[in-house]
Amino acid sequence: MIVEGREVVLTSLFITQLAAIQEYFNEINPKQGRKLSTNLFNFITDVIPLHPYMFAEYSGKPTPEHSYRRAVYKKNHLIIYKVSDLKITFLTIFHTSRNPSSIDLGEEL
Repeated sequence: MIVEGREVVLTSLFITQLAAIQEYFNEINPKQGRKLSTNLFNFITDVIPLHPYMFAEYSGKPTPEHSYRRAVYKKNHLIIYKVSDLKITFLTIFHTSRNPSSIDLGEEL
């Protein structure tokens, strides 16, 4: 998918983590799980690509280009992504209660 001239890429780790979030919420309330995953997907495809530098730089991976960013969705989920001139790569998503230093960004950097 291309948004604002950049290709939007979801890594396999990101897709796996998003599915795990939905699965967790499905155990509690299937309707809530579907709604959350739909809203998260809309956030990463409709909001972040329009203004990818609007969100803070990810301090776990500082670069001179400030290409690694983090967006917080509704105070509960942290989305880590990488921005370049032609592409936005979504690396991982996790609950904000987790320790960020234990988060794996995957091999697709």
